[in-house]
Amino acid sequence: MAATLLSGYASRTLGRRGVLLGSALGLGSVSALGSAAGSFVLLTLLCFVMGAFAGVVAPTTQTLIAEAFGPERRGAAMALWGAGTNLGLLIGALATGLLPEAETWSISLDTKADHSDILWSFGGQTSPFSRTI
Repeated sequence: MAATLLSGYASRTLGRRGVLLGSALGLGSVSALGSAAGSFVLLTLLCFVMGAFAGVVAPTTQTLIAEAFGPERRGAAMALWGAGTNLGLLIGALATGLLPEAETWSISLDTKADHSDILWSFGGQTSPFSRTI
C-alpha cells in the first residue's frame, strides 16, 4: 500500500518511464532471488518486496493509459486494462497452483521474472522518456 501511495511522487520526480521500468526490473530481480530462496523466512521477505514493486506498476500504467487515450476512448482502454489484469491474476493463480505439480515451487517465481524481462525490453523501447509522461 505504501509503495502505491509513493508511486505518484516517484513518477513526478523520476519520470513515469523510469519508475515503470525500475519497478519491472526490481520485480524480476526479486522474483529470481525468491526462486532460489533457501528458507521460508527469506521467501516471505522477498515476497513482501515483490509486492512493493508490483504495487508501483498498477498506478503507473493506469496513468499512462489515461494520458494516452482521449476522453472518448479512455473508458474502453481502462476496461481492457482491468480485464487483462484480472485475467492475468486468474491465469497466474492457476499456473502457480498447477506448475508445482509438474516441477518445483520455484518455477512460479521464475515465470514472474520472465514476464518482467518482457516488460523491461518492450517498455524501454516504446515508453516515452519524460518527467511529464
